[in-house]
Amino acid sequence: MKFYSEKELLNADVYDLYGLYYGFICGLKYSGGEVYLKICISTKTHKHVPDIEKIIESLRKRGVNVSSDQPIEYLIGLARQYGLDIPRKREMREIELLKSLIKPEEIIVIDKYLEGYIEKLFIVLKKPREAIYRGWRSEPEKPVPNIDYIRGKHVVSLTKGYLGVGREIVVGPGGVGLRIEKISVGLKYIVWIKFLNDLKQRGMLDIYNKLANIRDPLKYRRIDLKEYDRLLEEMEKAGIPRNIIDDIDKYIEVESGRSIYIDLPWNNILYINDIIITY
Repeated sequence: MKFYSEKELLNADVYDLYGLYYGFICGLKYSGGEVYLKICISTKTHKHVPDIEKIIESLRKRGVNVSSDQPIEYLIGLARQYGLDIPRKREMREIELLKSLIKPEEIIVIDKYLEGYIEKLFIVLKKPREAIYRGWRSEPEKPVPNIDYIRGKHVVSLTKGYLGVGREIVVGPGGVGLRIEKISVGLKYIVWIKFLNDLKQRGMLDIYNKLANIRDPLKYRRIDLKEYDRLLEEMEKAGIPRNIIDDIDKYIEVESGRSIYIDLPWNNILYINDIIITY
């Protein structure tokens, strides 16, 4: 069994047993000696906020030299000093709401999938919590083969975890099936030689030499991303400025993975909603 830290769990999408989207992980809560996962949802709402553009315009008419990059608190304070009204406007804002708390025992699957070159975490619950939340009173009917239902949806097995993305309906002796595509994760690495050469071109020869002593760019043209944490520690010990260390993230590349195809008997499919749930 694999375990995940709070940092790893943050923003993981959560689905219920029927494959309905339930929310995303927004933290952990410790209460009564137990650990709960906080499930949040995002929603948009109108909110009245200070109209900074109008405030700046009014101040400038009074001869005050102000700009839009100054803090809101400062601009509002100035406006009040000059006896100006504080105009407001309605703005659409996205807010985060706590939807529920779940115990780890309610989870049946935690797994990763690839979105572009980024690995993302998702969770499937043992119960149809979103269906209950929406007021569903009965279990969905057995899904029928239909290309529009499956194409592009993530496929998750309750016993094997993430399988891939639904691509097409297939036919074989005795029945119909679902073809699933799974893209393997390519090698991630730091293009070390390019990183150092760019520093040299920027005239940072002292930093270049320090980094070349850590890893000779002629021997280590690229470095496996598994060495990332250790490399950063060595750079810090060598006295490399923080802004240079942070720049290394710009030199991370990922080799393209290869596609693997799986054909799954249609009878193995339990539910098709936001994702496809199988045995």
